Amino acid sequence: MSKSTKRKFHHNVDDETVVHISSLVNIKLSEEEVSLLAQQLNEILEYFRGIDEVDTRNVEPTFHVMDIKNVLREDQVSPSLPNVMAIKNAPKKENGLFKAPRIL
Repeated sequence: MSKSTKRKFHHNVDDETVVHISSLVNIKLSEEEVSLLAQQLNEILEYFRGIDEVDTRNVEPTFHVMDIKNVLREDQVSPSLPNVMAIKNAPKKENGLFKAPRIL
């Protein structure tokens, strides 16, 4: 989405939407919880609507608010775990390999 494109999303979450979402994720909610969650979600959406109103045309995109970089250690070569030790506690093994159920 370009900087000049403004998002206009003014949908409110109603109880029916919360019930639908809760059924999709298999969570049972009481009527009181449904109403409370709808209210809380609408408050969150209202907060984001406020953020959408901020003029960011002259702000450079950033990936992190702090100028930090990953600090990685150097790779060090070390001996591998012997095969016998690696499969020692495996619940199923065959011909010196881990045995797992077929997926496809």
